[in-house]
Amino acid sequence: MLKLLSLPIAILLVTGICSANETVTNQITAVYAFSPHKLSAEEQKDISLELDAFWDKVESSQDLYLPALREALSRDNHSPFFYYDASKLLLHLSNSNEDKQIALNAFTKTDLRDVNSTDYLRTVTSLSIEGFDTASAALHILTLPDFKAFIPQHSLTLGQNYSRRENKSS
Repeated sequence: MLKLLSLPIAILLVTGICSANETVTNQITAVYAFSPHKLSAEEQKDISLELDAFWDKVESSQDLYLPALREALSRDNHSPFFYYDASKLLLHLSNSNEDKQIALNAFTKTDLRDVNSTDYLRTVTSLSIEGFDTASAALHILTLPDFKAFIPQHSLTLGQNYSRRENKSS
């Protein structure tokens, strides 16, 4: 009798998990249906409040949201800004190497016009220092020809044009 009951219970549990993941996925799609570089300053300010609320919701219900967030970051069907912002959220909430790798992989799906270049560089560099292979995320910088990052400690702005080879003809 116990075996007969466990199958329907298992189905209900799996259905409940799938429904929860679908609900979170729908929220992700709705919240991240924009590209910051296409918005006015006022629109960015408004969407920032929505993102803050979403982050608070994820932080307060991690058991529900984190599995769906990890799954969504591993897929290719979300807006480019989602991959960076949600990766930063995942890194904020988790210190596991698996989650760091998920975030790092997602960075290459980001439209760099939508993120703070210095923050991107610092995050990728930090993961590199921890021993992660950051080559793909670092090379992703080359997709934005005017990528620049400011390092205030050295009063230094890094850009692609800082790494050119000079021809010396004799």
